[in-house]
Amino acid sequence: MANLNILGFPKRVTSLINPVKVTRNTLWRYGSGISQEPHVFVVGAPRSGTTLMFTVLRSHPAFSAIDSETFFFVPRDVFNLNSYKRLSNLGAPSSQETAELLATSKDLINFYDNVAKFINMRDGGKRFLEKTPFHVLYLKFLTKHFPKAKFINMIRDGRDCYISNKRLDPHFHKPLSRFAPLWRDSIKSRQSLGEHSQIIDIKYEEFTHNPAKITQQIMNFIGEDFLEQQIDPNYYSKSKIFKGYSGHERLSQPIKPSSIGKWREKLTVQEIEVFNSIAGRELKQLEYEIS
Repeated sequence: MANLNILGFPKRVTSLINPVKVTRNTLWRYGSGISQEPHVFVVGAPRSGTTLMFTVLRSHPAFSAIDSETFFFVPRDVFNLNSYKRLSNLGAPSSQETAELLATSKDLINFYDNVAKFINMRDGGKRFLEKTPFHVLYLKFLTKHFPKAKFINMIRDGRDCYISNKRLDPHFHKPLSRFAPLWRDSIKSRQSLGEHSQIIDIKYEEFTHNPAKITQQIMNFIGEDFLEQQIDPNYYSKSKIFKGYSGHERLSQPIKPSSIGKWREKLTVQEIEVFNSIAGRELKQLEYEIS
């Protein structure tokens, strides 16, 4: 199915079937105001270390969060409560509470702020933390509407990302023909903004080699104190995100670089050639080895 690009958001042609819904969603999304909340977003290509980074930040008492990817800003029917099942399935907010928050919100940004306020009050945190890798594709929109927010953009060799993707449950696994373009587009979306005061780029390889140093750098960027417990698996493993799902077993283990470069031994020559043909330019720009 072909994609259209409307005001910077990729949208599938199938989403344009109902013009009434499209008009309502367009007005609510693109007519949104500007938030003054200091939210923190963790973004990046899938399997680039976003979940690990989320758990490390989540272990800090300054943050409150929902232990799930929300896909909040991925284009969809924002007025359909089924779009927020990931929130209600965790009971915070419930379906009824989500409906009330939606009904009392002025636009999509205000709705997000209201959900964040609800979670902050529940957890006692002062900053709302959210992790949805796909939000990297909408950084232009997000940085515009959340000028006080901070964005942690995770970067990892796309071929190792693909290897990690293979470990997922079949429902989440993507074939190489889909994964490589997604990784490439995630990198290009971030690169399109250039140097940006709201975004810090973190390479997974550097983070896993020196988690204390990099986490302290991130906390300085956010404006919060670094706590040693953040890199202690006894603390960050308490997050319920993806608990019990295959492909996330290492979230209960110490942070280490043991998975770096696995693509060299686990990908076939043909797979490497296909990935490089799709995203070789971006690999080179990020100074990853091209073989």
